[in-house]
Amino acid sequence: MRRALLASALLLALASCAREVPWATEPIGSILERARTGKAVLVDVRPEGEWFQGHFPGALTLPLARLEDPKGVRLTQVYFGKDVFVYGARGREAQKAAVRLRRQGVDAHPLEDGYSDLAAAVGFRPPPTPVGGPRAFR
Repeated sequence: MRRALLASALLLALASCAREVPWATEPIGSILERARTGKAVLVDVRPEGEWFQGHFPGALTLPLARLEDPKGVRLTQVYFGKDVFVYGARGREAQKAAVRLRRQGVDAHPLEDGYSDLAAAVGFRPPPTPVGGPRAFR
């Protein structure tokens, strides 16, 4: 009986560490407008290669793998006072990133839909990738 209680307590403790962040409820069109005017920040957590193939104007690339690195980026001061909206290829990636960013003190809001669905919802078509691919930017 005691083992069962300890196991239950451990599971509850682990579950509380992995809390989900509420999904953003603001429409993507409104978020894009706020980002365009500097009132919000869009963070794309897909791998850099996917970001180079297409992303929303002004979106910053911050691959989820960099956020998972304990020595990874610290963003608290960069985004202080702004709403940060996070998207990935799928909502699950945005959710993981938002949890990590909130642990750093960033007011991050994950977008439930992935990039393709969000782009389709506002009729956004990214410009073609430059000759030479992503390395052409470096």
